[in-house]
Amino acid sequence: LALWVLQCFSSVESKELPSREKILHHLVKVMIEPKMAVSMRKGFLEKIQAGLNLSNRKIFEELLAEAKSNRRQEIIRKYQGLEEESNAHLKQVFDAKINLLKILREMNRLIYSKHFSDEELMTLYRFYSSSLGRKFVKVSAEMVLETQQEIAKTLLPLSMQVSQEVQQRFFLKIIG
Repeated sequence: LALWVLQCFSSVESKELPSREKILHHLVKVMIEPKMAVSMRKGFLEKIQAGLNLSNRKIFEELLAEAKSNRRQEIIRKYQGLEEESNAHLKQVFDAKINLLKILREMNRLIYSKHFSDEELMTLYRFYSSSLGRKFVKVSAEMVLETQQEIAKTLLPLSMQVSQEVQQRFFLKIIG
């Protein structure tokens, strides 16, 4: 990588850029760190598990309702241990079939390729390779979350006011 960076900087000086694919490859590698994929994996798994558990619960309830009374206790016992086992199996299958880091990097590579010139990509690479760029990568997810929380704190009371005003107008039109 160090040799590639030296080549990049020396070729930039002579106004030649390394290949677009090399720039994109290294750019997304410094931007999309493995920790980011691990964090996203956790969020995806939580959402998938919640949906799967809800779906499994509905199936269980249907089976229980249709079961003869002498089989209900057996079905309940089986179900009680299966949710945890199902969640563990989901993690195994997810990890076996989905390389989230590779997917994230490929998506970003395609998107950045679409929107930036070779020179702009090289500038971005330099930035994300700098100490400030690395710090930006580390704190940007937290900053987005903080921004979303602040927006929610500000907009929730305002949206409640708007809803109440619209609801009041609606009610007044009905009664009067």
